[in-house]
Amino acid sequence: TTTGDIVFSLYDVASGGTPLDTDTHVVTVTDGLFTTALDFDRRYYDGRDLWLEISIRGEVLSPRQEFRPVPYALGLVPGATVKGTLTTPMLALANNEGAALLAYATGDRSSGEEGVGVYSIAEGEGGIGVYGAADGIEGIGVVGVAIKDNSYAVYAETVGSNSPAIYGVSAQDVGVYGEGKEGGRFTTNGAGADYDHLKVGVNSSTYFDYNPGILTETTGDHSTGVSIGTLGKTSYGVSAITQGDFSTGMLAITLGYTSPGVVIHTSGGNSQGLYADTQGPDSPGITGSSQQARGIEGYTYSTNEWVPAIYGKNEGAGDGVYGLSMERYGVYAKGKEGGYFTTNGAGTSASRRAGVNVSTVYDYNRGAIITTLGNYSDGIFASTEGDNSVGIVATTEGGYSIGIGATTEGDNSNGIFSKTTGERSNGMEIYTKGYASPGLVITTTNDYSSGISVDTLGSQSYGIVSRAQGPDVSGIYAYSTQARGIEGYTESTNAWVPAIFGQNDGAGDGLYGVSNNRYGTVGISETSHAVYGDTKRTDHKYGVYTPDYMYAAKYDGGGADIAEYAAVRGEPEAGTVLVIGDDGILESATTAYDTAVAGIVSTAPGVSLGTKESGNDGEALVALAGRVPCRVDASYGGIRPGDLLTTSATPGHAMKAEPVELQGREFYPDGTILGKALGSIDEGTGVIDVIVTLQ
Repeated sequence: TTTGDIVFSLYDVASGGTPLDTDTHVVTVTDGLFTTALDFDRRYYDGRDLWLEISIRGEVLSPRQEFRPVPYALGLVPGATVKGTLTTPMLALANNEGAALLAYATGDRSSGEEGVGVYSIAEGEGGIGVYGAADGIEGIGVVGVAIKDNSYAVYAETVGSNSPAIYGVSAQDVGVYGEGKEGGRFTTNGAGADYDHLKVGVNSSTYFDYNPGILTETTGDHSTGVSIGTLGKTSYGVSAITQGDFSTGMLAITLGYTSPGVVIHTSGGNSQGLYADTQGPDSPGITGSSQQARGIEGYTYSTNEWVPAIYGKNEGAGDGVYGLSMERYGVYAKGKEGGYFTTNGAGTSASRRAGVNVSTVYDYNRGAIITTLGNYSDGIFASTEGDNSVGIVATTEGGYSIGIGATTEGDNSNGIFSKTTGERSNGMEIYTKGYASPGLVITTTNDYSSGISVDTLGSQSYGIVSRAQGPDVSGIYAYSTQARGIEGYTESTNAWVPAIFGQNDGAGDGLYGVSNNRYGTVGISETSHAVYGDTKRTDHKYGVYTPDYMYAAKYDGGGADIAEYAAVRGEPEAGTVLVIGDDGILESATTAYDTAVAGIVSTAPGVSLGTKESGNDGEALVALAGRVPCRVDASYGGIRPGDLLTTSATPGHAMKAEPVELQGREFYPDGTILGKALGSIDEGTGVIDVIVTLQ
């Protein structure tokens, strides 16, 4: 505790320099603290940066102390400029009752006087000209009042880029609120450069979910939520852009009677009433919702047939028009023609484009239901002119799902009518891949009603082509309770044009018939064969094959002998004479008058016995009866027709048998005769026909 002189010096620099002013005080210091009032010249308080230096008994305290906002503001005078580099406000006013700051100007700007209540300039980047905050209930951060005409209650002007003239922030309510004869009026101060550099009268952006860009509510009658007029060419009435999920570009809600959510009128050429562009996923350009009427309704007076009431265009991967309904039709069309669909380009053989593409994913859903009530009204009429073009393509993947279901009730009404005129154009192609899925099921109940009636006029044009790929999947399945399941009829004079033709390029059958009560397959012909079989195989196996018994009132064979497969030694050629070996295996004869003679190797038997489906390896067909070529040797005597033949010493050859005379009678040894000659040979070896008569 002491008493002494203290010198206070005012500087405009933090160190060095010359004092602007000095003030000496005799103060009493108690416990290191003192209080005194400084009296510097007020002309130095002009907004410059100032520092205070203190000297006690000749000792200068360091560092100098910078003047802070509160003491600095106490020295303000009219015309003074306050400057600083603080991150906190240089001026803070608080008043629990009235206005914290009241600025009043009486000048008239129209006469050249600056009648501005508060004029604030923010030169720094990110600076704020005027900032107002109100903590109390119904408090107002900034209030501007203008009494005379052509006056602004609040006027804000910015020069730098990305600097809004007025910026309002509210944590719980509206950032900027306007109320007047008109709620608000916005305009631009110049033209934009292009579509990428637009100047917008009203620019609304939201960054959080469930934030509409603009929300407009009206409660009075004849009050439009948003009324927008454009006069310039290629000028949109509304341009709404959203990027966040679940963010609607425009949401219109009306509650009154005869109150459309949006009414748009355009009169200029190439002017869209409403143009919506969205880029985010699951963000429709336009969504219309209504509880009692149409969500979106389009109407046009144009006589141009290419001007629709509603037009949808998608240049991305999505749909032009998409309709969704929980209870009724997703898209409903009614007009002179119900609907018209076409594609905008060609597809490829692997990826075709469909004029109409109908897809369902739920059970008991039909891809398309078409009902006609008038006479001469086709359920579906499909016309194609290009090559390899299918009139109708229907694909189903779910169980019990019909590709095409057609029902008719009127007379002379075809369930499905298909007509083609081009070459190699099928009237109908049906593909099934699912288990137990018939390609085509047709049911008729009235007389003279054909399940299928097919007419083709072009060459190589099939009435019906059916391909099935799945197991137990029929290409064509026909069912009848009283008549034929499938009936084929042709008037062609070409012998190779059948009424029904079946071809299988896989491992299955060309034609397969099953019956529980009658014949599996019936063939009847009045002029030719009832059943004709031709394998086209080199071994000719088998024109007709059955694992069961075969019955025929008469059998005509192309061969001349009856043969049976038997085990043989080696590979004897046709016509070889065989005998039974010691082990029971047949082998070539090598002994004359051998009682073990078994037969002759058959060349082309009419009947083959002992055939095995897996093949007869190690066996040969041995002629047991009938006419068969035989190898003979005339060295033992010339052979004439009718001569009895036996084995010879020449391997595999027969020779003329000579009788043995006994008591004046000629006998042939028992068991040595194999047949009778039908041909002649005088010398050497050769082959002649023989009737096999083993004895």
